[in-house]
Amino acid sequence: MIACLKTNYNKELMTTGKYFIFILTLFLHNYIYSQEQRITDNNSIGWLAYTGTFKISSKIALHTEYQWRRVEGLKNPQQSLLRTGVNYALKKDVSLNAGYAFAETEPYGDYPNANTFSEHRMYEQIILKNPIGKVEVSHRFTLEQRFLEKFITQNGETNTEWIFLNRMRYRLRAEIPVYKKQPEHYCIR
Repeated sequence: MIACLKTNYNKELMTTGKYFIFILTLFLHNYIYSQEQRITDNNSIGWLAYTGTFKISSKIALHTEYQWRRVEGLKNPQQSLLRTGVNYALKKDVSLNAGYAFAETEPYGDYPNANTFSEHRMYEQIILKNPIGKVEVSHRFTLEQRFLEKFITQNGETNTEWIFLNRMRYRLRAEIPVYKKQPEHYCIR
């Protein structure tokens, strides 16, 4: 009986410990940084976006996208982003994507860049769908290879240099149907 009580006590301690670590992580996540400290600049940014997916076959589709990002509502320019890619449906709930994006960023905010600069970006991503009841939950994992334009002024002459950066991104998304019987595009995202 003592061995039985000891085993139950250890299980309860481990379960309590897991909850403690989870709750601690929730409260401390704002104080733990994985990247260098940056200057914070708050802006009111509006995004207008077009996205299109065109099926080529049952497993392959072409992705097109344009985002028009503006500051101060839609008053001043912030960024234009053009993205295209190929989607491949590996399984019903797993898709692979690869493509190219071009972005042009304007000077904006309290700490603007000196010049408008461009970015060329290649990306690869996997999207995993995980329906929970009527809610469509998806996880997107993205790898990006970025080429950022940088201007260098020496002796009164400005030259362009391209900086290479890698970036990893994760997105958690839930889609909730608005109507009982509806096509896919009537969802709140």
